[in-house]
Amino acid sequence: MTYTRLAWTLLAIALLIVAVFESIGHGWVTAGIIIVFALLPDISLIGASSSQRGIIRPERVAFYNWLHQAWIPALLFFLGGSMAYLWEMREVGLPLFWCGMGWLLHIALDRTFGFGMRAPDGTIIPVGTYSPRAR
Repeated sequence: MTYTRLAWTLLAIALLIVAVFESIGHGWVTAGIIIVFALLPDISLIGASSSQRGIIRPERVAFYNWLHQAWIPALLFFLGGSMAYLWEMREVGLPLFWCGMGWLLHIALDRTFGFGMRAPDGTIIPVGTYSPRAR
């Protein structure tokens, strides 16, 4: 396992622990939001498969890669957490925090298992490697 995958694994474990504690503390609605957003990035795979296993159609690669960029859910996670716990705006902040947490958890688990972004031809770029095809 590369150091990159190890870092993603540690993040996934931490997010999973926080998600469990948030769900216990705030109830089933919280768990539902986290689960929905943990599944959200894979909507890009609906109808995207090609004739070869593990490869998606090239026209769907941009949508897949957009939903699997870690900075978007990380921004939701930190903005929501800041709003909820620092600025006392819990009604708005907590749902954003949970959405970002679920989404980032999905990405961290993907990276843990070696699923990186997609190359323009629809193949997976393994985590921790550089691929000139990704340009």
